[in-house]
Formats: sequence, C-alpha cells, structure tokens
Amino acid sequence: AASYMLFDSDDQVMKQNVAYYRFYREQWGLKEEDFLPRPEALSYFNQTNKQKEMLEFARNYLQTDDEDFVSPEETSIIRSEHPDAEFEGMGDYEESFLADWWQEPKTKWDSGEVAD
Repeated sequence: AASYMLFDSDDQVMKQNVAYYRFYREQWGLKEEDFLPRPEALSYFNQTNKQKEMLEFARNYLQTDDEDFVSPEETSIIRSEHPDAEFEGMGDYEESFLADWWQEPKTKWDSGEVAD
C-alpha cells in the first residue's frame, strides 16, 4: 500500500487500507518498516520525478532558437534599404591592399621586366 501511495497519495481506499493495517499492526506483528514503500518502488518514483523535472526544465528553458525567423515587419524594413548599404565606403583591408599593388602589364606577355 505504501508503494502505491507514492504514485497516488490521494487514493481514499488505499488510505483506509493503511489505517486498517496500522490499527491491527500489533496483533499481526507488523513493524514500522512494513508501512514504508519498497526500495525498488521508491527508486522508480524518484527516477520518474527527476525525469518529469528535467522535461519541465527543457520545456521552460531549452526552447528552439528562432534566430532564423524573420517577421513580415522586418522584411519590409530590409527591402526598403539599399541592398549593398553595409558594403559602401572604403572597403575591407584585402580590397585596398590589392588595389594599391595592382600594375598594368606593359606588353601582352609582360612579367614586369622590359626585354632588350
């Protein structure tokens, strides 16, 4: 009865059974440990409760990341801007480096040296 009461502590019939056995425990030689849940039932109860807590934690705090979702309001703002607005200006380091060092060849097969 005590093992069952772990899972359904509001069951009136089981409460009456426990009260009945407690009343006659001296006559029947029952000890206090006879009114405790069995170890395997207690272990199972603790495991299922821990799993319920973990599930509740996951539901509350491990929501899917909606970072890739774009609302209709945001899409109208994005479309109204110039698409290359973030790239206007001086440019990045590699672009300026290549632009400063680029040379036009002097002839069709020029490797940089003038042949005599």
